[in-house]
Amino acid sequence: MRFGEITRMSWRDVDLTKSVVRLRDTKNGDDRTVPLSGAMNLLIRNLGPMADGAVWGSEQAVRSAWRRTRDNAVAAAEAAGDGALAASMADLRFHDLRHEATSRLFEDTELSMMEIAMITGHKTLAMLRHYTHLRAHRLVGKMGPMPDALHLAEVVTGVIENRALPMSDWKESERRGQWKLLSGSAALLRAAVCSKPIRAIAGDLGISDATIHKACARLGVDKPPQGYWLRSSAA
Repeated sequence: MRFGEITRMSWRDVDLTKSVVRLRDTKNGDDRTVPLSGAMNLLIRNLGPMADGAVWGSEQAVRSAWRRTRDNAVAAAEAAGDGALAASMADLRFHDLRHEATSRLFEDTELSMMEIAMITGHKTLAMLRHYTHLRAHRLVGKMGPMPDALHLAEVVTGVIENRALPMSDWKESERRGQWKLLSGSAALLRAAVCSKPIRAIAGDLGISDATIHKACARLGVDKPPQGYWLRSSAA
């Protein structure tokens, strides 16, 4: 979504039951309805509406949050001695995320070109192509299954879940390797606990529920609220 579309999101236009949001008066003059990912649905649900009915803060607040995030990433790259990465991120724009997201819709999903255009709001395929920057290494998964050890982290996050061996068939060392990846990354652990109940993840990996809860606390990962999975199954 464009920056303006995000900052103008109103709670009255969000339908969490259908997991969609209605965008009004977009840049090209049309309204459109776009799907929300499971993680975004959960995030918005937990936030609740602001006093003025907005989903996010003011435009200035969102800009400030973006700049802090970018500056922190640059500082982390510099501290790690990766000057090239720091330089490449220094002038990163919020709008660059739209290019990245469009590319990932092609690389990481089975959505058709027309479905992606409906989500992004591009009226012509020429403009959609302008926003799409495909990388060959991210298309490898679509060429067929990869060996287990090369995609353990992606299995839990659901990127190529249907192409992987069931976790029950994994060797003990592979399960330990999976947990090592998850417990070392807040992003991967967050994606995992938002994808299925913690008890199910613990059973898949052969570890205790408490171990996952402790890792979430250590990495600052917010878990779905109590009763979330029961409500989801009922829906």
